[in-house]
Amino acid sequence: MTANGIVLGLVSGSLNPGGSIAWAIGIENADVKHLQVISAPQGDFRWPPLSLMKGGWENLRRQSGIGAGLADKIQGLLSEAEDTQPQVSELCGRFAPVIDLYSQLGSTIDTTKLGSVKLTNLEAVEGGQALLNRLVPVLNKVNPLAQEVQQKTTPINAAITEMNQRLSSIANSFSELTRDLPSTPTNTAMKQSVVLQVSKLTQQSQVNSNEIASLINDHPIYTPTTVSELQSWSQDKVNVWRGAQQVYCRIFPAQIALMRESGLVYRQLLGADLRDTMPEALKGLK
Repeated sequence: MTANGIVLGLVSGSLNPGGSIAWAIGIENADVKHLQVISAPQGDFRWPPLSLMKGGWENLRRQSGIGAGLADKIQGLLSEAEDTQPQVSELCGRFAPVIDLYSQLGSTIDTTKLGSVKLTNLEAVEGGQALLNRLVPVLNKVNPLAQEVQQKTTPINAAITEMNQRLSSIANSFSELTRDLPSTPTNTAMKQSVVLQVSKLTQQSQVNSNEIASLINDHPIYTPTTVSELQSWSQDKVNVWRGAQQVYCRIFPAQIALMRESGLVYRQLLGADLRDTMPEALKGLK
C-alpha cells in the first residue's frame, strides 16, 4: 500500500527462513469472483515478523542453505586474511638481521691461505684458531636467529595454504549456487564476475609460484667441510634469505591482499540485491 492509501497488491510467502520464497501479486491480477472477504484482525493482533525481509529485500541466494554456508566461508577467509597480514608484516622485519650476519660470516673468511683447510682441522694450522675465534661468535648468533625466523614462517605458510583452500571452496560453492539460476541480468553478471575473479587468482597464483621457486628452490643445500666451502655456503645463505625476504615482504602481502579483495568481491556478489528483477511499484517499499 502506498502512503496515500492505494493498494498495489499483496506479498505472499513463508513467514520463516527456509520456507517457500516470497512473491508479489499485483492488484490488477485480483478477480473479485475468487476473493473472500474476511474480518479485520481484532484487538492487539500483530503479524509475526517477516524474517526473510527483516533488513529490506533480502537476496534469496543468501537465504538458501548453500548461501548461508557460503557466507560463513567468505567471512572465515576475510578474518584469516586480517589476522595473517600483520603477522607477515612483523616477520618481514626479521630477515635483515639474519642476512647481515651471514654476510658478516662470509666477509670474515680469508681463503687465500686457509681455503683448502678442513674445518675440523682449523685449530691445528697457523691462523686457524684466530679464524675460529671470529667465526664462532657469528655462528652462535645467526643459527638461533635463523631458526627462530624459520619457526615463525610455519604458521604463516599454513595460513596461506588454508586461505587458498578456502578460496577454492568458495569458488566451487558459487558454481553450485549459480548452476541452475535463471539467466537474469543480475545472475548473469554474477556468474561472469565469479569466472573473472577465479581467472585472476589462478593467474596470479601461478606467477607467485614461479617466482617463489626461482627465489628459493634454485639454491643448493649442503654442509661445508672446508674454509672455502664455508665462504661459498655463507654467500648461498645470503641469497636464500634474500629470496625468502622477497617472498614474505613482497609476494605474500600482495597475495593476501588479493585473496582479501576476492573475499570482498564474493561477499558483494552473494549479497547483491535483486531490485532490478522486482516490479517498479515495489522497489521503493519497505
